[in-house]
Amino acid sequence: MRTMKHYNLGNLDVLIVEHHNYMRRIIRDILQTLGIRKVHEAANEAEALSIFKEKSIDIVLTDWSPVVDGIMMLHEMRDMEASSNPYVPVIIISANTDPQHVVYARDRGMTEFLAKPVSPKSLYTRIQEIIENPRAFVRTAAYFGPDRRRRQTKYNGPDRRQAEDSDKA
Repeated sequence: MRTMKHYNLGNLDVLIVEHHNYMRRIIRDILQTLGIRKVHEAANEAEALSIFKEKSIDIVLTDWSPVVDGIMMLHEMRDMEASSNPYVPVIIISANTDPQHVVYARDRGMTEFLAKPVSPKSLYTRIQEIIENPRAFVRTAAYFGPDRRRRQTKYNGPDRRQAEDSDKA
């Protein structure tokens, strides 16, 4: 069983993007209970991107629903040319937890996924994961974001890439 470590989160600057005011309030109250003092709120993507450009945001918590397109916003935040911080951890919050939905968000560059309804423990666990297990970022022609592999596997065979390169020589 995983041990809950307690971190001082007081200096984090967090952006909540959620169209329901009551849900924003719940998330804000949880964050404040966890000791986070700097919480910014947005009801839509345009407002969120404006705040993101103006502030030094450490973590983004965004809804992904028919009303708030967290994936489109994630794409804008990961844009190396235009973003103030393309490496910002982004936690997608959604009531749709179908595996293909989660995989789609992962393949678009999310850092963590959190199912609604949100609990203090589930939110703290995601923040703890970001702190304890930061993932390297990967850039390919079709993807930029955190390494999608959760587990690092040990491979003891020949290096395929070197073998392929030597075949071409």
